[in-house]
Amino acid sequence: MKKPFVFIHSLISLDGRLQGHYMKLPEETAAAPFFKGIGFSGRIYNSNTQLCGSKTCELDYTYGNKPDLDENAAPVPEGDFIAEKNAEAYLIALDRKGTLGWQQNFVPYAGVKQHVISVITEQVSNAYKDFLRRKGVSYIICGDKDLDFEMIVEKCATLFDNIKDIKVTGGGYVNWAFLRSGLVDEVSVVIVSGADGSSKTPGLFTAGEGNFADIPVALDLIETEVDKESGGVWLRYKVKKVWDYDEFDKEIGFAPKDFIAVDNSGK
Repeated sequence: MKKPFVFIHSLISLDGRLQGHYMKLPEETAAAPFFKGIGFSGRIYNSNTQLCGSKTCELDYTYGNKPDLDENAAPVPEGDFIAEKNAEAYLIALDRKGTLGWQQNFVPYAGVKQHVISVITEQVSNAYKDFLRRKGVSYIICGDKDLDFEMIVEKCATLFDNIKDIKVTGGGYVNWAFLRSGLVDEVSVVIVSGADGSSKTPGLFTAGEGNFADIPVALDLIETEVDKESGGVWLRYKVKKVWDYDEFDKEIGFAPKDFIAVDNSGK
């Protein structure tokens, strides 16, 4: 499989929230340039491609707009639709059901226009694919009803000339699904000097079902940096091991165990 370099890059609160009221704090505002400098300037990472889930895209880019569908549209050609093969930058939007109402075929981010690539499944209607074509939004079909993550990265690497790496930016389900799929090379987080405390806001990783369940992934810490101006802390990890269920159950087990940090000598 042809695979670009894939990394997760997220700005989070001390308790691991991707979003929440902590984002209104001056500490978050102060840490944002540090975060962008690591992920977007080329000082550490030089990615021109960002990948987001549908909820993140709706919040940050389509703002709840509904697609302008023509239910009587003529059948579109079979297969993928590549509107811009050599764009300067890309936004890969995971939208398996075809719900995002794009108003144009790009989003401005970090000073460039990111051409939108909509990742859909076979279940998406002809009307929605016609809508994407009218907007000039590229789309790739990856999976029947559920997204095939290996197919996503392979198609992005082969169908678009300028995608050499992919920066995964959430939400929590997307981050975890890519990590559990064994497709992520590195995890990069900048921790803001602030906590959120909410259990309702999305976290850095959120487990799903099947292969995306809460089976651990081991990481190696390879670099750290503290931004003295904001108090933000950068942690950079290489993915060490993605455990599968049977292997983890055999070697470690899912039964409750004593924590090493707790003194159990009196038992």
